[in-house]
Amino acid sequence: MNLKRATILIISILISLMVNEIKARPHIEKVLRENGLTSSEKEEEGIVKFTKYPPETIEYEIGSVAEIECEALGSSDLSVQWVPGNMAELDPFKNYSPNPATIVKIRSVLVIEHLKQKETFSCIATSLHTGKQIITKTTILPRPPADSNDINIKKRNLRSPKIIQNYSLFMGTIGSSMMLPCQTSHPNHRPAVKKFWIDFNNNIVNENNSRFTVTHNGDLIITDLQWKDMGLYKCIVENSHGRDSANTFVYPVLDE
Repeated sequence: MNLKRATILIISILISLMVNEIKARPHIEKVLRENGLTSSEKEEEGIVKFTKYPPETIEYEIGSVAEIECEALGSSDLSVQWVPGNMAELDPFKNYSPNPATIVKIRSVLVIEHLKQKETFSCIATSLHTGKQIITKTTILPRPPADSNDINIKKRNLRSPKIIQNYSLFMGTIGSSMMLPCQTSHPNHRPAVKKFWIDFNNNIVNENNSRFTVTHNGDLIITDLQWKDMGLYKCIVENSHGRDSANTFVYPVLDE
């Protein structure tokens, strides 16, 4: 390929990317608005915002499994985790430099096996770079079980696997690499869990595309993110007792 043809090809690619980005901007603005985030807030350092709060109090049967969910939106340095009681001190990583073009929404599920007593937990969303932190708390109230038979309690706890953390949204820069987590709980006496991903065409990921890799623990890595990668990806986990799934919408954007 001569220099002139190569130059024309590069210009065509750049124009195509610019056109796609112009077309995408209204959709990006819509995504931001739906999550209560303005364009100016998107440019701020260390965005941290809850998009789904757990209930302040919730009742579960004694001996059962409690599952509570919270969700937060932020930059690529966002961390969301559950901690017991009122613990809320996490040290920021000052050397961590988040990509300002990346926006993620993290869904985190608290799973408590064999609930026995009243307990309080905090869901903490943190910008690891700035240390900015927001907290929401929930208290779990035990109630007597409808059936105290030990066999029934064991059956309730030998359940299908549960996904406890994943991105529900990932807005990443075109050309970059990204990892979509699919973290599951691992209680005792649970059968082996199989994990796999389905793309927006309902195909199993990692079969015919070298840019897509599923790690041994079930996370999905996409390298050289492209506009055509935009869509909904579903992580599925299953064992002999059933299955669980979680969706991640991937939105490629240009790094302005």
